[in-house]
This record gives sequence, structure tokens and C-alpha cells, in this order.
Amino acid sequence: RGPHIPQKMNKRRVSMRLLISFLVLYCSSLVIAELECTYFSGTLRQQVGNEIQEETIHMCRLANGKQYKLPDEFFHQTSQQSSDEFVSGLSLLQCIGVETNEEKNEIRVVSDEAVIHHLPSIDRSGLSSSRTRGERRILIVRVKSDRGSIEPSYTKERLGEVMFSESETVNSFAFQYEKCSNGQLRFVPGTVGESMAVPGVIDMVINENYEGLHFDRAMENRLNAIFEDKVAPLTSYDHVLFCLPRGMKNKFLAFAIKNDNVSYYGDPWCGKLSGTMHEIGHNLGLAHSGEKGDLEYDDETCTMGLGYNRFHGPKKCFNGQKLWYFDWFPEQKLLITTNMLPWSGSLGAFVDSDLDENLPVAIRVGNLYLAYNRKSKHNSGVEEKPDLVTVVEAHNPSATSWLLAGLSAPPSRRGYSTTLQKTTLFDVELLDITVEVCEIVNNNDSSIADHAKLLIRRTSDQSSTCPQRVPSPSPTRNPTRNPTRNPTR
Repeated sequence: RGPHIPQKMNKRRVSMRLLISFLVLYCSSLVIAELECTYFSGTLRQQVGNEIQEETIHMCRLANGKQYKLPDEFFHQTSQQSSDEFVSGLSLLQCIGVETNEEKNEIRVVSDEAVIHHLPSIDRSGLSSSRTRGERRILIVRVKSDRGSIEPSYTKERLGEVMFSESETVNSFAFQYEKCSNGQLRFVPGTVGESMAVPGVIDMVINENYEGLHFDRAMENRLNAIFEDKVAPLTSYDHVLFCLPRGMKNKFLAFAIKNDNVSYYGDPWCGKLSGTMHEIGHNLGLAHSGEKGDLEYDDETCTMGLGYNRFHGPKKCFNGQKLWYFDWFPEQKLLITTNMLPWSGSLGAFVDSDLDENLPVAIRVGNLYLAYNRKSKHNSGVEEKPDLVTVVEAHNPSATSWLLAGLSAPPSRRGYSTTLQKTTLFDVELLDITVEVCEIVNNNDSSIADHAKLLIRRTSDQSSTCPQRVPSPSPTRNPTRNPTRNPTR
């Protein structure tokens, strides 16, 4: 028989265990009367079977930097109570009737009267130009887990090359962005301390073993906290890219927060050109590029569409709506209003923007955005609708865009041009318009800008007024003189 334990002592131990269990439960879930935070949204990419799926995640960030996931049903239900648009990084929220789950970093609704109130938002004037022009410092962080035994597949030297090389052969992330922006946006390596083995790339060793784990808000908060403890405040850099080690359970590909400075990459997507350009595009304020009737990211004319698991390609830029948002060509944007219809003129290829500054390279007509998707130079890798005038639709320059059509020149020397008939919104007026491509002019002379000649008119107006190119008549031989006989005497 074991030693005798008084019954009173057993009751004390049971009571203590119950108290500890209650405290753990209480600390992991806490009802909050009011919670004020900044709204952020991010896009999580992961592979499910043979498909790549994306999920939009709505988040609430407190003043101390900690983030909580907002349930989709809570966000959509309560956001309808405010007529203002929720803008990532700019909208300030007041959440009432919620509960925080500290273990999962989530916010849950606990009251039928739960509501989100829009507070006066952060001033957004000048935000786009301040983010999308000039020089931006970027730091790549190789996360080594389980005390450094598990790390990303690619070395610091490899990541430094594919992110910052100035060689056209390598076609790095920084090189491609500079080309697409016509030299307006430059990414340079961020620094840590006085010297770095590879400029712009560091290792960050953590004690946790992330192999077999899911990427979620708790992991995101933990990585951010370790970085700020071991390296520097996240705000010390314009962009921080976390390259996670091998073995993430949910085949996590990438996650970026819109209008923020952090992005996260599963192995082996870190450093892949289209992946990093896409996620940093979210940081810069861009939404996805989809195709009408298909997926939200199925517009392959634009970097904000599908990504490719390649280091150096494809060489591809952005569609007309994204070019309009970036404002890299401020003097080459044309807004067509109703009193300008019908309008005829030329739309220049954005890859040739420096050859003729009088040619617009992005045209906006109501909610439609046009660009000439010339397959050349830094857009030579585009695989969808090359050398066509692309038309996308979007509610505003930073919203998700939808590819409607790629318009070509007339199929023959005599005939009708390719057209798109669409109802679009001009301020508060809906109007049926027709976009026609009259001619596409691609020059063999590298000093002359390639362009497309367009006609934009009300659909109810007269039929096409594109100038008809009349074929020249068949060649004829010079006539011979009628023969003459010798004169008679």
C-alpha cells in the first residue's frame, strides 16, 4: 500500500487543477467590449492537390503590431453597415461584441449586436506615388528553424543574385521592376549592421521547428516578433521578405499584406520572379488581375495574375489598370470622358513609352482600362493576348481587375475592325460604348514607338468610322502605240 494522503489534500490539488484550467481558458479567450485597430487584408497562396488556391484574409492589427484574423462572415456582415470602402492599411476599425482567441490569433463574434465601426481613416493622399516611385530598401530573411537545422532550399548568394542583380541576362526582381516602371521604381538591398556577406539577405535562426506546421496568424506574429527582437523594427525597411524553411504542411506558397511592408514565402517560391513581383505588388497596393467568368487571378497578361515557378522569368509587366494606378507615366495617361466621344487616336506600347512621350500608354474610359500589350523588351515573356489591345474592367485603380478582351487589327485590308461593346460607368452615368482597333503599327525601327490606332465611340452612334485602307489596283503594263502603216504616195 502507498502512503496515506489526506482527503483534504486531494481536494486542494483538484481545486488547483481546475483553477489552472480556468485561467488557461480565460487567457486564451477574452471578451472585449471595444477593440480599435487598423484593417489589413492579405492573400494567402497554397497548393491543394494539383491546384493553386488563393484565400483573402481580413485582419485587425493593434497598436502593438499584433494581428488577429477577422472571420469572413463577421467581416462581410458588419462591413455592410458602413458605406465606406475598407482599404487595407488605411481603414481604422472599432470592433464591438467580439472575443479574441490568443492561441489562434483570431477574433470571434460573441454577440448578436457585434458591429464594425469605421473611424476616421488614415490620410491616403500621396500614398500611391510615395510607394511606387523612387528608391525602396528591401531585406530578404532566410528563416532557419529547429535551431538552424532546417532551412530554405536556396542560399543567400542565390537569393541575392535573383533579387538584386543588375544583369539583363539574370533579369532579377529589381531589374524587372525598374524596367516595367521606366526607371521610376528602384529596389535596393537593405542593410543590417556595418557589413553583410550578401547585401540585402540575412539568416534568422529560430528555436521552433516549423516542419509539418501550417502558416497562420500565430506563426506570422511570432516571426515578426523574433525579427524585431533580433534584427530591427520592421518599419526600418520598405519591404521585408521572409523565406520560410522546407516542409510546411499546407504546401504554403506565399502571403502578402496589401499596403504593408511584409510578405512571406514557402519553399521553394522565395526568389521566383513572378512570385516576388506579385506579392510585392500587393504591398504596393495592388489587388489581383482576373479574367471575366474565371478565377480572380487568371489574367496572364499581368503580373498580378497567375505566377510561375521560375527564377528569371517570364519577362512580364502589368495591365492597363495597374499601370494607371502606379502612375509611372503621368504624362502618358489619358482619361476619356463622355464629352470627348467619339475619340480616335493612338495608344502606344508601354514598353516604348520613352520613344514618344506624346503617345498615351494607358487609357481609361469609365471603368475600362486599355493598354497595348506589346510582346517585346521587358514584356517579351507575356503569354496571353500578346500584341493585342487589352481591355480590363475595375471599380477603381486599386481594385481587382477583370480581363474582358484582347482586340486585334482588322482581319483584312478591307473589313470591319475588331470591336468590344460594353456598358461602363462614367461617374454616375452608365453608357454603352464601343472600342475598336483600326490598325496596329509595329515598326522595325527601334527608335519609333509601336502603337495601335483606336476609335472609341457610343455604341448608339453611327457604325465604324475607322479609315478604310483601300487596296491599290493591280499593276498594268504601259500601253503600246497602235501600229501605223507606211504612208502611200
